Amino acid sequence: MKFANLAIIVTAAGALSACTSASTAAPKGDVPKLEVPPLSLAKFTGKPCRVFGVDQLDSLGISGPGTPDPEQFAGRCRWSDGSSKATTIGISLFGESQGLARVYAAKGAFPYFRPTEVAAYPAVDRDTGEGTTGTCATVVGIADEAAFEIQVDVDDETSADYATPCAVSKQVAEIALNNIKGGG
Repeated sequence: MKFANLAIIVTAAGALSACTSASTAAPKGDVPKLEVPPLSLAKFTGKPCRVFGVDQLDSLGISGPGTPDPEQFAGRCRWSDGSSKATTIGISLFGESQGLARVYAAKGAFPYFRPTEVAAYPAVDRDTGEGTTGTCATVVGIADEAAFEIQVDVDDETSADYATPCAVSKQVAEIALNNIKGGG
């Protein structure tokens, strides 16, 4: 699928920790068990922009290299076409005890929280709205202590993706998952 007016923001490190405290834990029965081989984010630590290859960004309508943006926290990158109605797609890499258990522990903060899968890896679609109004985040558990999140924000209300942002976030999550499996 090719997205028009696409901007990609890539972030890393402790973004999830802003949603939950370090002592918060989800009941073990709520969190889906990883039934596939665990993956590591080590190769992308400090380099989350490398999760997506340049050719993959071209296929999504983005040209040019990402621009690091360390103002939020280390490891943030941004690709933008400069459009006022751009779709923004971001990735956050979570490690160090920040797997799906932390996401489930914070599920009360998200009115839209739907367990799902991405290429057999346990995942969650979540949003502070209804998951049908331009925003959705898909968090994919890749190990007991690691996950990544794809965040989609579609600003153009006339875009078909505006009503189905979780479908977009899952598609981008599958691309990222395949790249993480391959080690970059």
